[in-house]
Amino acid sequence: MREPNHKPKSKYLGIAALAAALGLSACGASQARLEGPDPAELARLDSLEAARRAEEERRRLEEERRLAEEEERRRAEEEARRAAEEAQGQRGREHVVRRGDTLWDLANFYLRNPFLWPLIYDANRDVVEDPHWIYPEERLVIPGLPPLPGAADAPADATAVKAAEPQRTRFYRARGADPSAADSPATIEGEYRRDLEVPQVRPGEFYSAPWLSRSNELRRVAEVVSIARRDAPAGRLRETANRYGMVYLRYRRSESPAVGDRLLFVRVGDEVKGFGRVIEPVGQATVTELHGETAAAVVTEQYGLIEEGTIAVPLEEFPGLLEQPAQPVESGPEGRLIGFSIEQPVASSPDHVFIDLGRDDGIEVGDEFVVILPARRAPRSDVMLPEEPVARLRVVRVAERSATAQVIRLEQAMLEPGLPVRLVAKRP
Repeated sequence: MREPNHKPKSKYLGIAALAAALGLSACGASQARLEGPDPAELARLDSLEAARRAEEERRRLEEERRLAEEEERRRAEEEARRAAEEAQGQRGREHVVRRGDTLWDLANFYLRNPFLWPLIYDANRDVVEDPHWIYPEERLVIPGLPPLPGAADAPADATAVKAAEPQRTRFYRARGADPSAADSPATIEGEYRRDLEVPQVRPGEFYSAPWLSRSNELRRVAEVVSIARRDAPAGRLRETANRYGMVYLRYRRSESPAVGDRLLFVRVGDEVKGFGRVIEPVGQATVTELHGETAAAVVTEQYGLIEEGTIAVPLEEFPGLLEQPAQPVESGPEGRLIGFSIEQPVASSPDHVFIDLGRDDGIEVGDEFVVILPARRAPRSDVMLPEEPVARLRVVRVAERSATAQVIRLEQAMLEPGLPVRLVAKRP
């Protein structure tokens, strides 16, 4: 007879014990929830949170203090640097000339006014013989700005001081003054200001502006026959001259070259019917040496490609800067727009245009014109529309029967040959 099996009974007892234990744990958890959080634990957590916030506030204040100290140190260093620069400016700085430098550019960079270039020239007469020529590796002293007259005795109340006359360069002469007089002023008094306030044609705009000329009117005095090389030959590439490079010229037999001749290199362009061809300046040069059949010249300005065969013509004198803007005129002479230096779908500032009025008509560099859209009938009615301005032009170069003008303002995108032009402001 088999003995009874007691294992199932022990299994059920184990399950009952586990259930009892789980029941007790659940009851204990329920009782703990009913009793609420421990006050001591809450106090400890609050203390930790307060400490954390205090630490964050301390770090924030330290960061603000550090930034304030850095800002104060930066300002002190900046003030010290400026003071050192001002002191250095009074003593004079030194500039090592690089290729392409001019006294005009150096004055603009160091003295913030290109018209003060004579200050640099006067401080370096032992190095610079001719202010038009400075050479790489020369060391030039940059002087400080001179005090304005009466600046040391200026009263504290600046509003009570009468406005002073505009300061001018050494080249200014009062109207009617005798240039040969012994007491004629020949020193710099300060900055030249008035001409900078006057909208006008600058020398570079005058010399680089194209113009119209017939073949028999263009005085060709020489042509480039060779370009002095400074580097190794560049294979099949064409030899071209750069600014401050040297070229060799062959003068025409009817011309008498001389050292110091100033020439304008030009390229002959397209024809404007009835007025000649477009003469496009590409650079300037000054003759420095004379040889048997050639003359050597140094390129002083460059506007385009200068190569063998480039034509040289005499350099026309710039008419001078203005101290007053062009004066309005009424019922000025009228002409027509006859062409563009470069054909474009839409003309814009500062494109060059040609008009059929010139020196024979009394036109001068600096005169201003308005291009007009004439009065016309409306497209779908008999109503007359008034004339409208299309563009405003400023004359930059004048020939006998035509003039070159620069677009200074465009009112409508319909600038085209044939439109009337009218003089509205005259050079004073």
